[in-house]
Amino acid sequence: RQRLMQLATILGLVIHEQPFTLAEALKAQEAFLSSSVVGIVPVIQIDDHKIGTGQPGKVVRQLIQSYQQFANSFKK
Repeated sequence: RQRLMQLATILGLVIHEQPFTLAEALKAQEAFLSSSVVGIVPVIQIDDHKIGTGQPGKVVRQLIQSYQQFANSFKK
């Protein structure tokens, strides 16, 4: 979580942590879940409702790429 927030800041993203409702989640343009085991997983649908376009968005793709680069740096 801490590394992901650092990467987001490096990418110029503004981070706001706050509770949200299902209704707010359904209005999101992009969404993702993260864990140390799986990294970043885009959320493209909640129940029958598409999030954004129903595909991973630009910001989520940037975060995934940055996180993968970070994780791969330990494999060398």
